[in-house]
Amino acid sequence: MVDPRLFRDRAFAASASASLLHHFALFAAVFRVPLYFQSAFWAILVVVALTVVPALLLPAGEARRTST
Repeated sequence: MVDPRLFRDRAFAASASASLLHHFALFAAVFRVPLYFQSAFWAILVVVALTVVPALLLPAGEARRTST
């Protein structure tokens, strides 16, 4: 649990809020984009999965590239 007193610091509160919004948007994109592909393009699940997998792997590759 996060100590609520940390939110008195404006920088911490802003970064926590930005992080929360980012995670909501990321979850929405990961959840909704495959549903959109299935409904708009009448794609089967395997095609949708193969379309979305590269987008899911990009953050992992970026994190590995910047950590070295």
